Amino acid sequence: MADPQNYQNGIPNTTVTNRTQSVIGYLKGLGYQFDKEATEGQQSNHVKSLGNKFTFNLSEKNFKGNNGVNAWNSKDLSFDNTENPNDQNYYVYLYHAVRTDHQYKSVKERVSYYYENGPKQGQPVPDRFQPKDYDLYFVRIQDVDLVTGAKKD
Repeated sequence: MADPQNYQNGIPNTTVTNRTQSVIGYLKGLGYQFDKEATEGQQSNHVKSLGNKFTFNLSEKNFKGNNGVNAWNSKDLSFDNTENPNDQNYYVYLYHAVRTDHQYKSVKERVSYYYENGPKQGQPVPDRFQPKDYDLYFVRIQDVDLVTGAKKD
């Protein structure tokens, strides 16, 4: 038998306002990405990318509700008033959003040629030995974790 002090007593068949969407919105502002498919008990692309690292059973641990009742996006939530406080657990799945950053850098390079025995005074430098300017371009691509700020090349 569960300790009555460990769960909220309520009146049977009453509802409370579902704040899940506002909490998700707040977390999105912190850089998290809401995984709607996983929250609704389906395999999302993100869950598939985790492979064996993802150990939750989505058919049991979700927040899809029953016919629009007690779903993550329903207006209200209704709870039973039983002795088991753990029979109505809901799971919302989020992951760290990632942004791809590009850093660009260009460098001007001047290449000057010279004779092995030095320039010959009074003789023009042939065109093929005139200094040449080159523009070099570099691009660095990084993924930035929007929650932690960690960067990965």
